[in-house]
Amino acid sequence: MEQKPIAVWDPALRVFHWAFAITVLGSLVTGYWGGNFMVQHRWFGITLVGLLTFRLVWGFIGPETARFSSFLAGPKTAIRYLQGHWQGVGHNPLGGYSILAMLLLFGFQVTSGLFSNDDIAFEGPLFAILDKDTSDWITGWHTSTFELMIGLILLHLSAILYYSVIQRQTLIKPMFTGRLKLTENVTPPNMQTKPWALTVALGIAALVTWLAAGGTLPPPTPPAPTPDW
Repeated sequence: MEQKPIAVWDPALRVFHWAFAITVLGSLVTGYWGGNFMVQHRWFGITLVGLLTFRLVWGFIGPETARFSSFLAGPKTAIRYLQGHWQGVGHNPLGGYSILAMLLLFGFQVTSGLFSNDDIAFEGPLFAILDKDTSDWITGWHTSTFELMIGLILLHLSAILYYSVIQRQTLIKPMFTGRLKLTENVTPPNMQTKPWALTVALGIAALVTWLAAGGTLPPPTPPAPTPDW
């Protein structure tokens, strides 16, 4: 049956996808190296807060394939997909579970990172809100899930490789072009959004990013002047 390219991923979602991938990589590398790289790690984390906030909002007001309701399916739908009976456009049920896992795990990571410290020179932008003991407890959770994040990323990459090599389905190119070749009998998804949707999503993301960066906190007390003997 003849195939034709169909729009499945909107520009905002594609920009988010690649910005998220780059920022996660930068956050993991700088966090692993530590030391002076913790300054960059802090800003990567704050950027991830904004990106994740945008994705959460876009999952409710974005086009059809970006909405959580289009790919967060129940167990029965996932079983039908594994049996080869599922038909749809966009993320399949297993892909939807993978996205949900990533959003939850990285959401926890960036949130906990805002309150963490390294007992030396690094403090998260919202460290001052908590007492030191609570921050230490949160820091422990923040660092202990590093291997879990690596495992989830490797699982995601393995799935892409599987679909590319075994299933002969191109997943990477559509995340650049936004279009996927599908048979003509497939109903194209609704890619329309409200005129205000992108502005609202970006505005909420910017506000949450500002708050995560400590926008409402008073500036730190400057060091006492050195006595002039």
